[in-house]
Amino acid sequence: MAAALLCMLLLCACDPYNGYRPYDYGEARWTCEEYGAWFEIKEKEAIYGEVMVDGKAVEVEYAFYPGGLIYIWPRYMEGSQYGARLWGGDAKYSPTELVLHSPTVNYLFDEDDEEVVFVRQELDEEPAA
Repeated sequence: MAAALLCMLLLCACDPYNGYRPYDYGEARWTCEEYGAWFEIKEKEAIYGEVMVDGKAVEVEYAFYPGGLIYIWPRYMEGSQYGARLWGGDAKYSPTELVLHSPTVNYLFDEDDEEVVFVRQELDEEPAA
């Protein structure tokens, strides 16, 4: 009985996305052409990028959490803005694509879009035309 309980606790604590998030695939730039959004993965650094909002580039930070949860925050926040998420929801991961879906917070993308797709490019690769 104790062994079964221990196995159940270990399985529940596992993150099925561990090893499958964008930073697990090495240095790269992930780009969403539709929204002019991107972020770069570099060794041992925070994940920063930009998103076009009302025709202006806004610097943001991407944060990946267990269970497929992702948040996009303003990179520079002042007092009352601290903790203000621009986008939050679930993500699907693959070595070549990151798909954002099921938002709980969305101040960035059209609410009609069910999925927002980022495509992986090597850092020295030219952006897709």
